[in-house]
Amino acid sequence: ILEYPAKCVTIYIHTTSLLMKRYLLIVAFILSALFTNGQTISYDNAQQILSDVLMAQKALQGAVTLSDIEGNSIASADCRMTKRGLEPCKQDFMNVVAEKSKQFSHDDCRADYAELKGLNVAAKGATVKADRKRHYWGSLTAYYPAENPQYKIFVIMEQDMRNGTYYGVPLCTPVVARMIETLKN
Repeated sequence: ILEYPAKCVTIYIHTTSLLMKRYLLIVAFILSALFTNGQTISYDNAQQILSDVLMAQKALQGAVTLSDIEGNSIASADCRMTKRGLEPCKQDFMNVVAEKSKQFSHDDCRADYAELKGLNVAAKGATVKADRKRHYWGSLTAYYPAENPQYKIFVIMEQDMRNGTYYGVPLCTPVVARMIETLKN
């Protein structure tokens, strides 16, 4: 099965047996657990966490990425608040995300933020003025656990300074905390 995952998909698509479908779903679940080291965070989890925090913080848009320590992506999400609801971020913001996500290494992230003490992370925040008037990008790079990290979490949000805090650590900590809580479960 490990050597021929494409054949499993082909069998699953062509089978009409309910028992076979259930069996293959169980196999797929086991394989996904093996390949993700038991991770339970998916795109939907990351999207829900990000959108909840965006609304609570009244932020304009944001992105989150979770990767293993080698840089392999596990989950990511991005969204912006519009009058019509949540939508994907625009490309110019995603370019900023790609640039800023590489900003801090684990060695750079030795920090002692009060909000992060209970999370067992090495983290560093940053705040940068955005291209628009009164808008800032607050970001937080966290490595979990702090010693011998297995994961890197990067969060960035755009905030209008009139809507509340726009500094990286207080703005992005709730996303990191919920991602870590999901990892623990």
